[in-house]
Amino acid sequence: MGDVAMTIPVLYSVARQHPDVHFTLLTRDRFTRLLLNAPGNVDTIGIDPDQYHGLKGLSRLYKQLKEHRFDAVADLHDVLRSKYLRLRFALNSDVKVRHIHKGRWQKRRLTARCCKHRGQLPSSFYRYAEVFRRLGFQTEERFESVFDQSTPDYAALPEQFRQKPDGQRWIGIAPFAKFAGKIYPIDMMEQIIDRLIQQDDVRMFLFGFGKEESDILERFASKSDHIVSCAGRFSPSQELILMSLLDVMLSMDSANMHLASLVGTRVVSLWGATHPWAGFMGWKQSTHDAIGVSLDCRPCSVFGNKPCRRKDEACMRQIRPEDVVRRLLKQD
Repeated sequence: MGDVAMTIPVLYSVARQHPDVHFTLLTRDRFTRLLLNAPGNVDTIGIDPDQYHGLKGLSRLYKQLKEHRFDAVADLHDVLRSKYLRLRFALNSDVKVRHIHKGRWQKRRLTARCCKHRGQLPSSFYRYAEVFRRLGFQTEERFESVFDQSTPDYAALPEQFRQKPDGQRWIGIAPFAKFAGKIYPIDMMEQIIDRLIQQDDVRMFLFGFGKEESDILERFASKSDHIVSCAGRFSPSQELILMSLLDVMLSMDSANMHLASLVGTRVVSLWGATHPWAGFMGWKQSTHDAIGVSLDCRPCSVFGNKPCRRKDEACMRQIRPEDVVRRLLKQD
């Protein structure tokens, strides 16, 4: 989901600069709902990849896509499925094909156990835009929020969440990520929430998905009437509308960082095994709000899916809850 969210600012920007060109995004069906208020020359094809198993399934998908008579194909994913599809299109001399260069070798050097090559790599946004540039399109940034050119449909939210009371600060908290190396310890996240509860003007909204995450969020929400668990309560589009009302979102290096960025909300992000240097910061988010500690072993993973070499999760446990709270409340 995070990858799809990161394509939206680039896709919308390119589409707005080329209103005479029609763009179609192929993605999982459930991710098509992220493309709110897309330019009129953008549409989606939503699929369930499980229905296109193996070469036979991908061949069937290619034949379906071929019927759209595309003039060009931009592979923004560069995985086995997309490589197969772009190869089939490339064999057709009438279709111009370009693909993303993910910088895998650079990222391996960045996360190496020794002799790391430390430094900022090109962002995913730059890499996506480069694909369109190689197809001949202009890629000037023309995106602030999916609500740039429209007003969020606040009526879609329950009445008590449609408007933020004067003087009240709304803080979103998304404490989970796909991989353990990107998750702030739950006991320390609870300390952050306990500190925020003491602020009379703060209301918290907790974001997560699935039963295990929902159970933890419900436990947090039971601490105060000023805490709302959003897990299972809102649709994806409703969550985006609610995020647009937040003063700030606390997130891991996860999809929720990118979702909040899509609606122009400030994000304070926590980075453990991963690092913003790999190029996955949220759209127009400040590096000042990316919190991490300086350790020789960081970063050890591009995606946070590798076990901690030190066995102590120091990269996360050395981030002090009080420092996170200060940053959320802009006290530093």
